[in-house]
Amino acid sequence: MATMNPVLAVLAGACASCLLPSTRAAAALGPPGRVVRQEAPATEPDHDHDHDGDGDGVQDHPPGDHSTAPVDGDRRVRAGEPMPPPPKDAAEFAARLAEDGITLDLARKEVRVRGDLLRRSRSREYPVEYGIVIEGGFTHEAFCIVKCTPSLLNACFLALGLEAGTPRRRQLRDPLPAREEVESGLVEPWVILPPSGDRAFLHVRWSEPDGTAVTRAFEDFFTDLRNLRPLPFRGFTYLGSRFDEILVGDEKRRAFMADYEGNILIINPDKSRADNCLFDVYATDAEPYQWIDVNDEMLPPPGVAIEFVFTLLPLPGTRPFEPEPPPPQVALPPAAELVARATSPMNDGAGADWLPKLGTRDLVDLCGILKRSRHPELRERCAVALGAARHDAAVPSLQLMVRFDRVGAVRLAAAYALAEIGSEASLMALVEVVEQGVLLARDDALTALRWASGQDLGIKPLAWRSWIGERGGSAGG
Repeated sequence: MATMNPVLAVLAGACASCLLPSTRAAAALGPPGRVVRQEAPATEPDHDHDHDGDGDGVQDHPPGDHSTAPVDGDRRVRAGEPMPPPPKDAAEFAARLAEDGITLDLARKEVRVRGDLLRRSRSREYPVEYGIVIEGGFTHEAFCIVKCTPSLLNACFLALGLEAGTPRRRQLRDPLPAREEVESGLVEPWVILPPSGDRAFLHVRWSEPDGTAVTRAFEDFFTDLRNLRPLPFRGFTYLGSRFDEILVGDEKRRAFMADYEGNILIINPDKSRADNCLFDVYATDAEPYQWIDVNDEMLPPPGVAIEFVFTLLPLPGTRPFEPEPPPPQVALPPAAELVARATSPMNDGAGADWLPKLGTRDLVDLCGILKRSRHPELRERCAVALGAARHDAAVPSLQLMVRFDRVGAVRLAAAYALAEIGSEASLMALVEVVEQGVLLARDDALTALRWASGQDLGIKPLAWRSWIGERGGSAGG
């Protein structure tokens, strides 16, 4: 008896395990299916990044409603029809891939799939949280769409030898910290566990109207609003989705969750449904992905055919891999001592009651409180303390608050803190706000620059850049 080609055997097994009767299609027979959890998750049950305008001061995104997933008919398996058998040979499998717009290139170790963009600009109501979905997925907060069966696409990644890992996730502390400390933002109730597993990179390929071939990293389509730079090119953790039981009427059925929910790749690594997708962002620090805007200058022209290219290594001619740096380890003296030596005009004694509660913390912790606390006076004290610490590792967090904090006193305290740090990086951060920030943030940045320089050079960023270049790295204020 003839033996099956090893690669084809993997593909056949993958198809047999993934292409089960689609419960998303079966839902058309009655009420939508309900997921039955087989075991409680080890991590926090739901931690979508639902910035909710709760007074934390940061101009955040509203939460998405994920209580139910949109349901539509599956293109491959219709309700009540027998499930298709695994492919008999390579030709049949290739035909199925072609029907779904998928190309498996074993020689190049690539998986390519045809698709399109769902949006070309940022939506305040529905921020981009999913990079790629299918019809019936969470399209209202997705950036791209493909018309393929996720389980069939997943079979290709299995054929490349990828093994499923785990996403970035939050794990509740044991014991839990005091409630008042959590509510004030002094501490978070969880620790962040980093992602693990195989990594893949995503590129987008198209041809311009003049015939020029273009290949770009998927991350090039987004700008980090904190620093107006492209997202870091760190790739995506392969998760491979999972099986679970769902209820269709009164009947339990086993479903491949990427097929059921219709989501393939996550761009916000704080999603509670990450393990239902094929890929998640390979990052421990979620902030770059939570502050994204669409960079329309990097997008393909409307109407051109585009192809998503998954690779195991960055493609030549695109961006190099950017490993995630470890968080800086910067010990600081007690917050009260820092505030006592601060020269900021915002050091007016407001919020002094918070200083004993802040105690002694390292720079990363102090930056975290600055960004997450709901209490303006606590955020202001953190900004004053960070300015007195005079360390460039605080610059991104302080610039973020100048750009986006809703409270004027906090914005101004953060701007003065950047000026008090007095380095080229901190002063250039103020100039970047002058150049590209909103009106109120620009005014605060200019006020801090005038204080640092002792002169008024107007509102043109070029004049301030020249002053920074002439003064070197000496401290201001």
